[in-house]
Amino acid sequence: MSNKPTHDVCLVEENGDKAFFTNVGSAWLKDTGTISVEIRPNLSVSGRLVVSQFEIWPNFSLQPVS
Repeated sequence: MSNKPTHDVCLVEENGDKAFFTNVGSAWLKDTGTISVEIRPNLSVSGRLVVSQFEIWPNFSLQPVS
């Protein structure tokens, strides 16, 4: 696994016809074709997750959750 992640992992929360994305981790595309996901420590995640390559949202700035 490379040290640099290839994908963002986001939690999707829907409110009516709007969707809000919160970055909850990173993912790496491995040579075997599988994706390895790492969720940030001490974070409980449930619901829908989206794993997307960084360049899919070139103008989208993800802010860390404190």
